[in-house]
Amino acid sequence: WKSGVYTDRKGHRRQLTQAQLQSLRRERNRMHAKMTRDRKKSFIQTMERTINELQTTNRRMKDILQRVTVHHFHSSTPLPGITATDDDGNNNDPSTKVVANGMDH
Repeated sequence: WKSGVYTDRKGHRRQLTQAQLQSLRRERNRMHAKMTRDRKKSFIQTMERTINELQTTNRRMKDILQRVTVHHFHSSTPLPGITATDDDGNNNDPSTKVVANGMDH
């Protein structure tokens, strides 16, 4: 398409005029510009969804942290649904120990 040479329906090679070639290039450029705008729009929508999800997760984690912090300084009993772990991520809550065949694991 760049050279403006094409084959017509009868199989003859033809040359586009300069005006036809410029028109073809403009149309092709319009199509590419639209595809670029559509991709950008899709990308922005995806980023906005991700931002909203991360903000929701962040609010939820801040709420849990605040409840744990307040509970930690005011009580010695664990919060329901929140278990204490050591630095290695091991559960230190004896009430949640798994026992199989009469032996602790």
